[in-house]
Amino acid sequence: MKNLMICCLLMSAVLFSCTASEKHSGNNSSFSGTKWNLRSFNNRKVFTPEGMKFPYMIFSKTGNMINGNGGCNNFSGAFEKKGSDLKFGNILMTEMFCEGVMETEKRFMEVLQETDSVKIKGNQLYLYGKGKLLARFEDTGTE
Repeated sequence: MKNLMICCLLMSAVLFSCTASEKHSGNNSSFSGTKWNLRSFNNRKVFTPEGMKFPYMIFSKTGNMINGNGGCNNFSGAFEKKGSDLKFGNILMTEMFCEGVMETEKRFMEVLQETDSVKIKGNQLYLYGKGKLLARFEDTGTE
């Protein structure tokens, strides 16, 4: 199973070979290498129970890979970014159950699948699907 997961991740990296390690001008955070904490879905604040991880994602500086945590489970996969266009593919996730965060985690994964563009303003990253704001993330530093 582990070998299959590694194989899928490597194949994803080959399929999505666009470079995405760009530094934005001005005071904007860097797209890649930054830990982006999930703050809201459709302008509704994300609730994280005490003692649980805050959902986040990190875009790799090389290789067009993403990894993160949905609040309970770790995930990784591939992405393709061209300008403001952004697509995710082959997201793999561990399968633990954590009381109180499963709905948030499920919605987080749905957002990744629905995303077609990204925008960074200052220390905020916004994911959009069909022109509609799906989620807002905040820069919490580099990894």
